[in-house]
Amino acid sequence: MKFLTVIRGAFATSCLVLSAILSSTAPSQAGNSPLACSFFTSPTSTSALAIILAQGDVIQVISATTASQVIDGSTTLAVPSTSTAGVTPGLSPGTYNFTPDGGGSATYSCTPAGTVSQTDQQETGSQIVLRHTAHTITDQVGSQVMSTLLNGSSPSGTLSYTGSSADVSISLEQLLRQNKANKAIETVALGYGEGSNPLADAPLAYNVWARVNYGKYFGDGMELDGGIFNGLLGFDYRISDKAVIGLLTVYEDFDFEFDAANGTLEGNGITIGAYAGMKLTPNLVADITVSHTWLNYDNEVAGDKGSFDASRWIFSANLTGSFNWNQLIVEPNAAVFISVEDQESYVTNAAVSVASKDITLGRISVGPRIRLPIMLGSGPSISLWAMAKAEYDFSSVDTIASTNFSGNDVFSARIGLGLDAAINQATSLGFSVEGHGLGGGEYNAVNVDAFIKVAF
Repeated sequence: MKFLTVIRGAFATSCLVLSAILSSTAPSQAGNSPLACSFFTSPTSTSALAIILAQGDVIQVISATTASQVIDGSTTLAVPSTSTAGVTPGLSPGTYNFTPDGGGSATYSCTPAGTVSQTDQQETGSQIVLRHTAHTITDQVGSQVMSTLLNGSSPSGTLSYTGSSADVSISLEQLLRQNKANKAIETVALGYGEGSNPLADAPLAYNVWARVNYGKYFGDGMELDGGIFNGLLGFDYRISDKAVIGLLTVYEDFDFEFDAANGTLEGNGITIGAYAGMKLTPNLVADITVSHTWLNYDNEVAGDKGSFDASRWIFSANLTGSFNWNQLIVEPNAAVFISVEDQESYVTNAAVSVASKDITLGRISVGPRIRLPIMLGSGPSISLWAMAKAEYDFSSVDTIASTNFSGNDVFSARIGLGLDAAINQATSLGFSVEGHGLGGGEYNAVNVDAFIKVAF
């Protein structure tokens, strides 16, 4: 904290010196003690308030008892909190008097040029958090439904091996059952056991799975550096060979630093959701998921901190296939999610009011996962895979900040490598690494992911 205080003091002093040099272009304001623009300038004034503005500084009316503010006796600034003055109205660098029109009082804040506000940081960070968790849920459910209903493989399901048919993939779970059947037949033929038919065993109907995911983010426009942890736990039931239903819960924890704002955004949340999947053809499944999240955020910019709660809905769907191709398994996937997050209003420690926000965003992604299954005799089997996807992000925010992170209409790429293992008929696990945000121009990120599934 002492370090941040020194930095803020040095920054405010430099702004004051620069503004004083430039203030010769504006009228002199005798009798007032000018205030340099800073994050902590939130004075309440009942008379003329002199503020030194540098090029790009932005004045904002936080609250007022009158309809407008008069700047140097002529230019007016409306009261609503979305109204700003500075470069936008064309004010030159200098010292200006802000006076409530018709008496009363007003509270102002000033954001220095080249810095980022509470709103900027909040919008940028929360959009990244929302997209990350929504993607993790969408990807996990799509993988789990495919592994349960298809004979293909996935990051959370059984591994696959190319059989004699050119159209159907045979799961390692089936191969393990068939190996068991062959051994039983041999035993019966030799007179060492009682006859049975393990192939008659029905596929295991219940699945419990867990997944942990950590994403490390590196940003450009706001000098972003931080990470998100997701821990998922799920349970599902195979109603029939063509349908599955399940429940999931997610814990998320995030912590970001924004060097451009000398700030941090951190928080956590809990999600509960339900999903359902259906086999459309022997090689194609579809799934849908609905989930709700309760979150709390801590948003700090240059020492000025505020906390707020939020709630979020995520709606997602996948269309996933599994096909054999030259001893490989190709798993094409098309996914979409839409999420709506409502963020409550709050007041920072420096009495800066931040309005409530509604953020709506989504993603459409398309691309294949290609697997190389490797049989290890009659024991555990593994699968190596590579993945590439094109992603299109879109969003809408009910208030507009000056952040360099747009989040609107952004195209990017995602690539990944992984290894999955089927320990036995009931247990599978895996590990993967992905890079995403590639080519989008807003951030780059690396995800590390691990899962385990147990069927019974």
